[in-house]
Amino acid sequence: MSLLHHLEEIEVKKCGSIESLFNIDLDCVDAIGEKHNMRSLRNIKVKNSWKLREVWSIKGENNSCPLVCGFEAVESISIESCKSFRNVFTPTTTNFNMGALLEISIDDCGEYMDFNFIFLLN
Repeated sequence: MSLLHHLEEIEVKKCGSIESLFNIDLDCVDAIGEKHNMRSLRNIKVKNSWKLREVWSIKGENNSCPLVCGFEAVESISIESCKSFRNVFTPTTTNFNMGALLEISIDDCGEYMDFNFIFLLN
């Protein structure tokens, strides 16, 4: 698992079995921090993955660390032609540090219309 700390891009194509890219159970971990993160991850791309419903699925409660850390370097998220896609985060009230995020592109997914976000943060 230590090699995942160096992972800069995740690209998934034509995968019919993945429902979420990251399944995080806060009841099973103390915190998402230095040991359990992917601080080098910059780009997430998913295309033609029919069962994908969300990028991050968060389960459980962790009152001591309500902010999910470890994905601060993610700059772009691209989801294309994923018919079951519903949310970037589930639950939608999850607190993430996404300070480097510049672009989210979701095209031809679920019942959503195509849309692109570009965040300009200083």
